[in-house]
Amino acid sequence: MDVIQNNRIPMPNVCYHIYKTRRSKFSSVKLWSRMDLGTCRIVNLFLTDNNYNPIPIAALEIEIDDSPDLAFGKYF
Repeated sequence: MDVIQNNRIPMPNVCYHIYKTRRSKFSSVKLWSRMDLGTCRIVNLFLTDNNYNPIPIAALEIEIDDSPDLAFGKYF
């Protein structure tokens, strides 16, 4: 794939086929990822349409709030 060779990213070993989304501009796309089976960690590499044309996306960063109030406080 040209995307891998031109951008020097690792070879993906997982592909998620996303065919229907709600409130999103991405539909019928493929999310290519690299998964480390030893640690069960996954890194999303790039996104393509069904014809393997790259789709530019911004990096996504997820923040997790693991404070004690959310873990076991008022919900249990």
